[in-house]
Amino acid sequence: MKDGFVRVGSATPELKVADPLYNAEKIIELVLQAQKVNIKILFFPQLALSSNSVYDLVKSQTLIRQSEEGLHRILEATKDTDILFFVSLPLAANNATYIGAAACLRGEVLGFVGKQSVTSDHTLFKPAPEIGSIVFNQVSYDFGHQLLFQSVDDSRLVVGVEFNDDVYRLEPPSLRFVKNG
Repeated sequence: MKDGFVRVGSATPELKVADPLYNAEKIIELVLQAQKVNIKILFFPQLALSSNSVYDLVKSQTLIRQSEEGLHRILEATKDTDILFFVSLPLAANNATYIGAAACLRGEVLGFVGKQSVTSDHTLFKPAPEIGSIVFNQVSYDFGHQLLFQSVDDSRLVVGVEFNDDVYRLEPPSLRFVKNG
């Protein structure tokens, strides 16, 4: 942080529909490029690991497993970066499928943020819980739509995530984030 500011970026990788391992490689390239230009927080599009166009394939256990493997590869390749980045993938938990984003830093998952508003995709996805947990790589992580991530280097830096359609809710996550400082 310099003078209270950090460099934030968004990245749109070249994706292949339903090919999380290919997409993971493209995401890795962009994280490493962002590191070179001192980006400190980086966001990827909704369902960047699977592509947002997978539709009914999102229920496929193969796609879910490959998305998890893609995330694992991303974490391995970004161990030496100091960028907080959010990569979105389909998540399976509690007999439901969710749209989520993994908060990643230095090769570790910090938690999973879930999308609340799934009205157009309600047959494929369930709304994320307010707060819950999800298992990834045999470890339980916080999962929900109200997670905040605070910097260990500077407590003034706190990041919340809001998915595109969630902004149109009567009380979007961003409103709650602002109310809480």
